[in-house]
Amino acid sequence: MFGTVLGGWFHLRSAIAASELLAKGEGDEVFLGSRVGLARFYCRQLLPSASAMLEAVLAPVDDLAVSNLT
Repeated sequence: MFGTVLGGWFHLRSAIAASELLAKGEGDEVFLGSRVGLARFYCRQLLPSASAMLEAVLAPVDDLAVSNLT
């Protein structure tokens, strides 16, 4: 879950930087536009899976198979 959320954060930072450069008319428009598009895809298609992992992350230790090893 952490990796998925962290990936979203990195994509967001990249998209913000790309958007700022595009607004200034600087940089490679195709590359910067692809950064924004990639961030949009990640946030719409992959980032929602983090919420599906929340239940497992917050599960009590009793529910973990590892607790049966002691």
